[in-house]
Amino acid sequence: MSKSKSPKTLEKAPSAQEHVIPMPKKSGRSTVIGWMLLVMIVASFVVAPLFAVLASGGVNQAKFGQYGSRTVAFTQGSRMARIFEEDRQRIASQINDQNAYMIIPMLLERSFEQAMMQEAWLDEAQRAGVLVSTEEVARVLRDMGVTNTMLANMSVVDRSSQFDSQRQALSVRQFQSGAMDGIARDPAFSQLMLNPMQKERQVSIAYLPYSSLSDEFLADYATAHQDLFQKWYLRRYVHTGDLASAQEVHQKLLSGEVSVELLASAQASTPFSRDVYAAQGGLMGAQYFYQLQQQTGMDRSELLPLLSALREGDVTEPLPFIQGFTDEESYLFYQLEGVPQAIDMSDELDKNALLTYLIERDRDTLSQHFGALLQPLQGSQEDFTSFMTGLNATVGDSDYFSMVYGLNMQGSYSPYQGLITSFEQAFPSLENSTIQSLMRSREFFQQAFNAPLNASPTLILLGNGVAYFTPIAERTYQALNMQEDLYYMEAFVRMQSELGMQEYFKNSSRYRDGAFERALARFMKQTGVIAPNRS
Repeated sequence: MSKSKSPKTLEKAPSAQEHVIPMPKKSGRSTVIGWMLLVMIVASFVVAPLFAVLASGGVNQAKFGQYGSRTVAFTQGSRMARIFEEDRQRIASQINDQNAYMIIPMLLERSFEQAMMQEAWLDEAQRAGVLVSTEEVARVLRDMGVTNTMLANMSVVDRSSQFDSQRQALSVRQFQSGAMDGIARDPAFSQLMLNPMQKERQVSIAYLPYSSLSDEFLADYATAHQDLFQKWYLRRYVHTGDLASAQEVHQKLLSGEVSVELLASAQASTPFSRDVYAAQGGLMGAQYFYQLQQQTGMDRSELLPLLSALREGDVTEPLPFIQGFTDEESYLFYQLEGVPQAIDMSDELDKNALLTYLIERDRDTLSQHFGALLQPLQGSQEDFTSFMTGLNATVGDSDYFSMVYGLNMQGSYSPYQGLITSFEQAFPSLENSTIQSLMRSREFFQQAFNAPLNASPTLILLGNGVAYFTPIAERTYQALNMQEDLYYMEAFVRMQSELGMQEYFKNSSRYRDGAFERALARFMKQTGVIAPNRS
């Protein structure tokens, strides 16, 4: 024992515990091993899944927007990612290097909107203070066939997920039900309800697809709008940089020092080298006009002079490229390449492009043309069926409550199922998409069930054709039917209120704050989904 030890230390008797179980000093080595084990455990639950996400397809995570307290993000397993992947797989064979830079953003926007709507409902329900008890959730799960044994056999995560998803669904359903007289009800709908609440209106309906337009009519329209329907071959150069540097490039183009073709050739490995329409045989002025509106945000009055400048062979001024898939400032330059060609009505691509423009951009002309077909019938209903049959229209009858009785009151709404069934029976030769286009036309039902019985046939423009209708009969409800009629009418109004609230959400500042566009630009750059095949 060292002499430096104090007498007090020598005199201290060790306790029994200290004598029997001496405690060794902690070494630095054991501490390090402990931390390593902790990190490995955490990594197995957190880091490994992240690496799996990154390895599965590059950096494919991004926050696209937020509605109140609810975030919409593209991450592994998120609602937005699931919707996107389902849509992508459905049309995977149609996506290639030439169109990916257009299709992928469209799919992302669609999945974003659907996911955002779900989050909007949840946030609004939460803000309204809607509370759902565990007993209510359990009752719904039992109704779905989930037994206590099945719950007991689930993992904690799965069981929690089941309860959370059902609690969210119930809270949204309660909120929607309570909002029947709430936000953004279409004022016109109260008027729509008055007639059907007292009468059942039967109508004769005739349907003509837009494809029934004659080649002669389309050719005359193309000739009258020659500037829009000549086929152009365009070169496009995308300049990355500020406006000052873009102006320098413009001066070089004007002096002939460089050309748009030369600059675009340097971008041959990008989707910007040549417009996809030009590569497919010509870009019509109408297509260019619409595309440029989307890319630059310029209005019609600003873009019209560009059409004239291009026809004269001039190079466009630097145009701000607001939809470029890059965080950097970008500008577009266009130049006409070759001589414009006339539209070829024997070419299905040309004909479809012209028809698409009419449907999307000039519905007034369509309304005038198809309305003129009704002139022989003005003031007469008796010959409606035979007259429309003579035009090769599909003709049938339907009524208002075919729609309302289609509601599924036990769960999520399928509000138009009855109407679809009715129209399928009336129009067995029509495609289901056409039937849905007709039965979803709010304008159709507003007019069909408020028009006088002696009204002349009325025209409604739909997404893929036109519908003519004329009222033929009505019946006054009996008291015996009123209770059931009111029950279904209430459900129908609630469903319409839900649609109105969706419009309210989409128009609110919390829904569209620019975050989606910014996130899309970053996301496309990170993932490289628009990169062409360089093999």
